[in-house]
Amino acid sequence: MSTTQLSEAEMRALAGELLDAYNRHDVEALLEHHADDIVWTEPTLPAPARGKVAVAAALRDTFTAFPDLQVPGDGFRVYPDVEDQSAVVTWTLVGTMTGPLQNGVPATGRSIRMSGANLARFRDGLISEYTFYYDSLAMMQQLGLLPKSTGLGFKAIVMADVAAGKARKVLQRH
Repeated sequence: MSTTQLSEAEMRALAGELLDAYNRHDVEALLEHHADDIVWTEPTLPAPARGKVAVAAALRDTFTAFPDLQVPGDGFRVYPDVEDQSAVVTWTLVGTMTGPLQNGVPATGRSIRMSGANLARFRDGLISEYTFYYDSLAMMQQLGLLPKSTGLGFKAIVMADVAAGKARKVLQRH
């Protein structure tokens, strides 16, 4: 059984390779650095993507919807933890949604600029867990899929959600 431990320099180099592959939209190059049983968690996915096939599908879906998606290098920082065999990566990405998403969301033609972070956990020199943290509400608002949070439309959606939650609780009791 291999127990490859990555050094800080190796984690930083790997992050650079992943950034380059991501900006080229090279799914195969990205997957080379992931364990076969990778768990990929992202706010917009209904459940974590498990395994390389599922991760590849999620990446291809993203790159189809945002064919110009890029993470500029000046908005990319890596914070390795050698002892824990993990790294936090902060980033800013930009892109325009000119294609549809597989979940039925049509192209909006709108651009996004958002910042977030990823937590990568390594096992035997490969990424075994990858968790994204970003403001999916702000992303949906930038894409025009949800109203701005200061508007009446947003307040109506929130109130409808609150009312639906209360109704579910009442129905569950009966």
